[in-house]
Amino acid sequence: MKKSNLFLCVAFVFCALASFQSCKEKEPESEPTVLANFYYAIVGEGKDVEFYAMSNHGNFSWDFGDGNTSTEKDPVHTYTEGGAYFVTLSVTGIEKPITKKVSLALSPLQMLAGDQTYPNGKKWKLSYSKGDRLGEAVEDFPVTGKNNTTALSAGILSQIGLEWAYEDVYLFKADGSYQRLPKNGGSYGSSIYATAKSLELLKVGTSGFQAFCYAKCPAAEGATYNFVEKEDFTIFSGITMGNVTFKDVMTLSFTKDEFIGFLDFNKKCIITSLTAEKMQLALFFTGAAALIPLNGATHAVVLTFDAIAE
Repeated sequence: MKKSNLFLCVAFVFCALASFQSCKEKEPESEPTVLANFYYAIVGEGKDVEFYAMSNHGNFSWDFGDGNTSTEKDPVHTYTEGGAYFVTLSVTGIEKPITKKVSLALSPLQMLAGDQTYPNGKKWKLSYSKGDRLGEAVEDFPVTGKNNTTALSAGILSQIGLEWAYEDVYLFKADGSYQRLPKNGGSYGSSIYATAKSLELLKVGTSGFQAFCYAKCPAAEGATYNFVEKEDFTIFSGITMGNVTFKDVMTLSFTKDEFIGFLDFNKKCIITSLTAEKMQLALFFTGAAALIPLNGATHAVVLTFDAIAE
């Protein structure tokens, strides 16, 4: 290589390095990012909430979602009513405020139909998770959900060819209105009931499970539900051939021949457990055509429902 060309190459590399170093030196130092967040703890009788801001920078402004505010860093706030509230923390130096939903002291009805943060009602679907049980319609079945019952595997309906049941939605509103939203135009239920009512069978359970089906059953318009937090519920049992009474249970019933989860002659069910995210219902059905005139039940199934996040 000629000396002139070598000199040019060396000069070019030197200039490039100098330029890179100059840019590096001029690059402004980034200021430390100010992070803001908060967590909370529900204390006392369930309506006192302790809030903790996870930031040591700026001034703090809290909006507790019930019309009250605070400028303390770690305030304690007492809500007058249970429910769900959107709490917002604003910190100077932070471009966007932080908002979290705080649910406290929800009543059973609020858990079922939603609180003030559910203006369009609350939706539920059958759950794939474990927890469903099947047993005879006897006195201790729905109260404990364990005695005289058989545990069902997760996603059992998909295993017996009735997977459509997991797609149906059940909508409860705080004003008492109810709407069943069948995606495929029907419902999971008893084949005996479907046959007695001359309903079209869209799907029938696989071998050994033909007693269950997915039958065509359009939803009724203008239906309502009746939620009772505690009452005695009596049903005629085809097992004992007499009335069976369940004491002090939470119940759910519907108008216009509507139902939830399982289609059978018995539309009223027992709520065996209820939270804001999950509920279990004991639903009664007949496994013998001879019991149809008596509106009796031979079995009951505990089905789990998951709340649908909106």
